[in-house]
Amino acid sequence: ASSGDVLVVDTQRAVIRIPGQGGSPAPVALRLPDGHLPEHVAFLPDSQRYLVTTSASGRGALFLAKLGADTPRHVADDVGGRVVFVPPDILVFRRQSTLVAQRIDLEGADLVGTPVQLAEEAAAFAASADAIVFTVAPHEQLTWHDRRTGARHPLGTPGRFQTLDLSRDGRTVVVGAEEGSSSSLWLVDA
Repeated sequence: ASSGDVLVVDTQRAVIRIPGQGGSPAPVALRLPDGHLPEHVAFLPDSQRYLVTTSASGRGALFLAKLGADTPRHVADDVGGRVVFVPPDILVFRRQSTLVAQRIDLEGADLVGTPVQLAEEAAAFAASADAIVFTVAPHEQLTWHDRRTGARHPLGTPGRFQTLDLSRDGRTVVVGAEEGSSSSLWLVDA
């Protein structure tokens, strides 16, 4: 977020706001429909609105919320885990095990058009204006997808990747990997 604040889902499945300038983390008021528990949250560029994915009885859903307004707007069903907003109006997310990109109308909180399939059996992923990085099960090969040219190429060697994120300049991937009983972070240049 432009303010530097970060939203996270804690171990109790509550949404917490961590101030970018320091200070104490604080719970965010969020009233989800019965049975829905937050899984992932991410600020939109205005630092006031944010996306929330939830799980309820094995099904995921996507909501658009605003700080100070505790009732979010439902956007879509069958959205699980992480969702990444790519300006000006693209969401990258998983539907079941398929990684897709789709436009969103932020004012109406509606997905627009048909989703574009990016990869089958996608596990972890990250996205920026220029690239999408993802792993494909079962071998967990890290793959770079250039959004401008459509070119794809593997990065590094396969591994058990838990999380991915792109650096601000979009040239380096931060990878959280499992190695036996321990975890580590790796930087992989694109």
